[in-house]
Amino acid sequence: MNRTCLLKLASLLSFCFTSTATAAVTFDWVTVGDPGNLADTRIMDKGGRPDDTTGYGAVGYTYRIAEHHVTNSQYAEFLNAVDPSGAAADPFWNESGSIYNFNMTSSTIGGQTGTAYTGGIAFTDAASAGSKYSAKSGQANYPATWINWNSGARFVNWMHNGQGAADTENGVYDLTLYGATGELPPRQADATVFLPSEDEFYKAAYYDPTKNGTGGYWAYGVQSDAPPVAEAPSGGSTSANLRFANETYWQTGAIFDDSVDYLTEVGAYNTAKSHYGLQDVEGLIYQWTEGSSPAFGKNFPVYRGGAWYYDSDSSGAGHRNLYSFPYAASYQWFGLRLASPAPPGLAGDYNDDGAVDAADYTIFEDNLGLDAAVLGGNGSGAATVVGADYLLWKNQFGQSIATGSGANTIPEPATGWLLLLTATLTYCLRPYRDRLASCRPGSIVS
Repeated sequence: MNRTCLLKLASLLSFCFTSTATAAVTFDWVTVGDPGNLADTRIMDKGGRPDDTTGYGAVGYTYRIAEHHVTNSQYAEFLNAVDPSGAAADPFWNESGSIYNFNMTSSTIGGQTGTAYTGGIAFTDAASAGSKYSAKSGQANYPATWINWNSGARFVNWMHNGQGAADTENGVYDLTLYGATGELPPRQADATVFLPSEDEFYKAAYYDPTKNGTGGYWAYGVQSDAPPVAEAPSGGSTSANLRFANETYWQTGAIFDDSVDYLTEVGAYNTAKSHYGLQDVEGLIYQWTEGSSPAFGKNFPVYRGGAWYYDSDSSGAGHRNLYSFPYAASYQWFGLRLASPAPPGLAGDYNDDGAVDAADYTIFEDNLGLDAAVLGGNGSGAATVVGADYLLWKNQFGQSIATGSGANTIPEPATGWLLLLTATLTYCLRPYRDRLASCRPGSIVS
């Protein structure tokens, strides 16, 4: 083996066996199709500051949104990757730039002791670098809480930039812009993951193309116009982790007790979903969006959905609310749900549900001669729906694509380097492999 190959191997072996593998954060995505739907006419008249706006939910493209909130285990992966030394847990850390809130581990607000208040992420200063943060026992699949808008944007930037030690300050949202302009930073055009816009969240949560046979919006994200049932999981198809309107809680049936755990795992109400498959829209914790609303001379970030601490009067499609500056200290009912662009479309899949079937033919037939935008970009390319779109559908009938988890991930570093090591070994040993092959029985030796 030549000296160059030996040096390469030594370097690669040293890296592979001294590097720490970091698990990639992945999500289960649901696809939101039916592009070009009309906006809802409902007026935003709920919450502590109803703004009487309307016209949400119209989206002209197909996209994806996470089925569940970001969990404690996922957020702990993020913290360990970008803050391996635990600097963000320093009590003197500048809160406006923090990705970690001490309340994620131990709340000092009001003396509450229940895990719904004290967060689900443990911090162990004595742990080795890169493993100081971890999900608390039994809370790995709880939603991550105490996340403000800025922290959520940093998590998004990290995901977009490839995870690991990736940058958190830019990529999807340029976090230097808010202080300079007073506006939330816009989503950058090449974003591979992002906070949902208000329209994207609203459509995924409340729109149903089959409602009343013509399509429409539900009042609540469990495909119901009646308030969700506040009861223990798994409940029924319209249940949620919400508080009763009479100030009692389903977990105890009694007046609020701050020592009780009022959180549940994401997806615990597994039959209560929006039309597109979102879970925990109306319960568990509120979700940040890219929306903003004016107050005190600036635009504050808007959150949507519902939360365990509030009842159905503070949830549903008509509830649009904001919370202070994007870097202000958060609360135990704020978290994240991410969205992403749709994967490449499947030719002939005109409703973007991942399968070419009879429903797609109906869309072709109903729109023959009309604007081809209704085909979601999966048609023949003509400006209007034409016969070629039928032939495309016919030839693709029965085809499908996977639309589940795994997007926006990177391989574990050690795995990638081991692949490179294998390739290097193959290259370096090739001359010896060829010589050995020439010595096999039956071979001709020159």
